[in-house]
Amino acid sequence: MKYVLGLDQGRTKTIAAIADLDGTILSVGGAGGGHHYLTGMEHAAGQMKSAASAALGRIGGMQGDIAAIGGGLAGADLPHDCQALKKGVEKAFSCPAVVVNDCIIALRAETSERSSLIICAGTGLNVGVWAPDGSQDVLGYYIDELWHGGEAIGRRTLFVVMESALGVRDETMLTQKLLDFYGLPDVLTLREKWVKEEIEREKIKDFAIEVGSCAAAGDPVCIRLLEEFAHAWAGYAIAGMKRNGMLDKPAAVYTSGSIFKSATDVLLEALKRKLQAANPQVRVADSVYEPIVGGVILALEKALGGKVSDKILQNVYASARTNGLLRNEKSIERIGE
Repeated sequence: MKYVLGLDQGRTKTIAAIADLDGTILSVGGAGGGHHYLTGMEHAAGQMKSAASAALGRIGGMQGDIAAIGGGLAGADLPHDCQALKKGVEKAFSCPAVVVNDCIIALRAETSERSSLIICAGTGLNVGVWAPDGSQDVLGYYIDELWHGGEAIGRRTLFVVMESALGVRDETMLTQKLLDFYGLPDVLTLREKWVKEEIEREKIKDFAIEVGSCAAAGDPVCIRLLEEFAHAWAGYAIAGMKRNGMLDKPAAVYTSGSIFKSATDVLLEALKRKLQAANPQVRVADSVYEPIVGGVILALEKALGGKVSDKILQNVYASARTNGLLRNEKSIERIGE
């Protein structure tokens, strides 16, 4: 029996999903992360093979049963990156593959229609565009570090707490939560240890979710902070529409990534307002499915030689749910359904 393989590889983990040619996802496996620039292609491919073997093992399949691969891989930022990764994946698995940026598989998990975009906010930030002419545009290289996802929110929160302690900003719930997060007694100690690098600076990215919780509780400082980020992120999506001839036409914009799993709708609602002010024909929704689902869809298109049928897509989405590949239970309302 022949299968297709979807791959989603980041720096910390690799996810593989096996589906039959009718679109039914049969199993999911995982392994460590990889990045062909940082860890080398051999290591990255090895983690892909480990994740695929785990998924195949659950159904008694073999690597030779894979007909095609669809991968959203770390480091697939520019066309030559995708080509190098495609070559590496095809060498490792001895079958045809299509390789795109990981934000593109997140987009393809949600839609098979062009004129669509996705804003992916996890540790970092990326914006992917599927233009009306079928071309794909990935904007991550253009995005200022000031707005790069959870890490940027966490760092900005640190200085918001400092400003609150000075009286530049109002008091905020974030102060005590950040002190508890680092186990410190007061803001002065926090500032001193941050400057001297005596606390884990990288850990600050994990604090971003707390900002959402505080905003949900009605903290006005948190709400304004998230609105600032939403407006900046919307600006990149608006630029993506403009440079791809979509600004005055109907378009769908999806959101994905851990930051949008936060306990508040402040980000999503602020994004909607900004995007729809620029283009009233934009429809905005949070993503339903994990990005790996998009990898499966790309693999099916590769194996079957073109756009897959509605029946196959229905099988993909139904089996994604039974395999635990829903990213957000609140996001069942989908654009276009």
